[in-house]
Amino acid sequence: MTEINDKGKGLTPQGETAQIAQGLKDVNAALKAGLPKDVIIQGRNLMLFRQGTGGYVPLGAATSHTLNITAENADISNKDTAQFHAVLPGGNINWTVSASCMASWLDLQGGSGGAKGLIDDLVAGDVYKVAFGMIVNPSPDGVKPAEGWKVDTSAAYVGDAFISSIAVSAPYDSQVTYDVEFQGSGPLLPYGTAVAKNRIPDFNKKSAE
Repeated sequence: MTEINDKGKGLTPQGETAQIAQGLKDVNAALKAGLPKDVIIQGRNLMLFRQGTGGYVPLGAATSHTLNITAENADISNKDTAQFHAVLPGGNINWTVSASCMASWLDLQGGSGGAKGLIDDLVAGDVYKVAFGMIVNPSPDGVKPAEGWKVDTSAAYVGDAFISSIAVSAPYDSQVTYDVEFQGSGPLLPYGTAVAKNRIPDFNKKSAE
């Protein structure tokens, strides 16, 4: 990116303006290209999305997201292995994703237009697609863009999940927050693989292609 620095260069005000404009142009070009995949990820750029009517929608006002993947191993310890514990890898894989968020009532119970809240989804046992991945439309100042955060189809995992738990905290002297966990059911696949296997809705398939 162009360095904005006029020390020792004798730039005129017009030259400084042109340099600043070029710097902003470079920043905007980088944002349109998406985030680089070969650098350490800032936490705010990795999010949990759940399936909406027109695409994946992130949980609002989130402060943290977590993906947990565990593999079950078979115990094959026997007299021949003596005191050494022996296991056989390759067992079932379990995955969950969770989020900590600040809450509005619409997040919990839903509202008009048939939109359901997280508690409604848990009670109903609804299963839907979730995506855990990077955002494709970061903003220079980190503020949520007007069109909302969008998942980067080249840097995300998707799978079927249902809400297994939700805990709402309403302290006397602070904002209401909630912690929600989604239990995965079936494979957790890279976005592109899920498209190829027709495991995601058409509206996501179109955006991925």
